[in-house]
Amino acid sequence: MTNYLLFYNFRRIHGSLYDLSPVEFRQAVEQQQVKPFVVKG
Repeated sequence: MTNYLLFYNFRRIHGSLYDLSPVEFRQAVEQQQVKPFVVKG
């Protein structure tokens, strides 16, 4: 399970995150390279 979680969060690209992994997306937001999403509930 641990290997899958590492793959999912660090290596797998996500189409909904500008084709970045979740970790890469967070870093891009922090560096203001992409805009964060606004989730409406």
